[in-house]
Amino acid sequence: MTLRSRSELFVKLGVTAVPVLIILLWQLGAALLGELVLPSPLNTFSVLRGGIIENGWLLSDLKDTMIELGVGYSFAVILGLTIGFILGMNHFLREVAEPFVLNTYAIPKVTLFPIFLFIFGLGMESKIAFGFFHGIFPIIILTTSAIKDIKNVYLKVGRSFRLNPLQVYREIVFPAILPSLMTGLRLGFNLSFIGVILGEMAASKSGLGYALMKSEGAFYMEKIISIVLVLSIIAIAVNSLCYAMERRLSKVS
Repeated sequence: MTLRSRSELFVKLGVTAVPVLIILLWQLGAALLGELVLPSPLNTFSVLRGGIIENGWLLSDLKDTMIELGVGYSFAVILGLTIGFILGMNHFLREVAEPFVLNTYAIPKVTLFPIFLFIFGLGMESKIAFGFFHGIFPIIILTTSAIKDIKNVYLKVGRSFRLNPLQVYREIVFPAILPSLMTGLRLGFNLSFIGVILGEMAASKSGLGYALMKSEGAFYMEKIISIVLVLSIIAIAVNSLCYAMERRLSKVS
């Protein structure tokens, strides 16, 4: 066995061992603190199974959250990539708009939620808009930065071959920025997810954030841990997929 294959084996064993270690520490914490403070994995999974299979309370809230996240993130991707491409390819517009984008990104966005609530109301629309607002900025920033960092010689080669703008985007710009683009999409998803959940926790009648706040009010720890577990699984699954794609694209580029 080579040194590299041995290292990869240790990494795989470590990745497998981490969830097992978390569950063991979770069980130990439940034994030390008591079920009232920290429910055991068995009790939590029992409540989780009930929320998914038996009475379906979790599926209903999960559906609303995923709709809000899907719509908000989709708009963030479409507009974020469009604006990022425009700013990246146009020096004048980038110099004018980039400070505004960066300064807006730095604002604690949770303080702006009352404005979204006033405009869009208590329904899904305010959570969709808040998720969109959270997610669009890293996509714009990383797309703009990636295009800006493309070596000018590549664009000159494209012009020397008389490529039209669409061919320049497809053959030169897009392959060059793809790794950074995936990073921006991953960060955009994470922030859109945070925005939707924060919106549901602050003012909503449905969704996992609403269910989490409702369970906290009743001090129903099994439900609280179940909801946190579902949110963690969604985030980890999407981020793991994005990380895998980023690594693959980095090797190709």
